[in-house]
Amino acid sequence: MLAAGVDDVPPAVGGDVLLQPGHHRPGVHLRDDHDTRLRAGLASAMLMGIIVARCVVRVPTIADEDLDSIVVATADALQALLVPAGTGSPA
Repeated sequence: MLAAGVDDVPPAVGGDVLLQPGHHRPGVHLRDDHDTRLRAGLASAMLMGIIVARCVVRVPTIADEDLDSIVVATADALQALLVPAGTGSPA
């Protein structure tokens, strides 16, 4: 990922950790249904869009923004996708 100029992206984003089978918190049972897969796919697409806009295309308003500010600005949207309302646990 360094060749693409995305040196500020943690390795987990590249799939080293997040996409490994069985890599989740002990005691957390993830549902395997269409809604869960859709929500995970949408969250992934959002994150990849941010990475591309920030590091590849270098959209000025995103590329020049502090990484912590981007996290704060997107956290609620990602939380809404990954933790359905009223469940308190991942989809």
